[in-house]
Amino acid sequence: MRSSSDIYGQYLKEFMISQEQVEQLQQIGLSMLKDFHKICVEHNIKYSLVFGTMLGAIRHKGFIPWDDDIDVIIFRKDYEKLKVAVAEMSDKYYIFLLDFGINVQNLCLKERKIKINM
Repeated sequence: MRSSSDIYGQYLKEFMISQEQVEQLQQIGLSMLKDFHKICVEHNIKYSLVFGTMLGAIRHKGFIPWDDDIDVIIFRKDYEKLKVAVAEMSDKYYIFLLDFGINVQNLCLKERKIKINM
């Protein structure tokens, strides 16, 4: 069985991303999560961390070292409220929606002005 560090090393090589770039993405993601939390609190939207984000928060007290995104889930009833709330921050964020056609949608919050040193 391969160790997680072996898998992580292969991931970095395949995607040609340095550890420094992963850490930059993590800091941007954390900033976006703080904004997302603020939006949710202000608009009474319940959410939860899921997948790698929840695992990292519990197991690593932060991020899984190779995780470069933020995963959250909200209830369907809060979906429309979230779209309105994000629209109010249109100078900073926009919503990118992926529809998988199986009654599952991936709503991505994207920062308008972002720069990663690549």
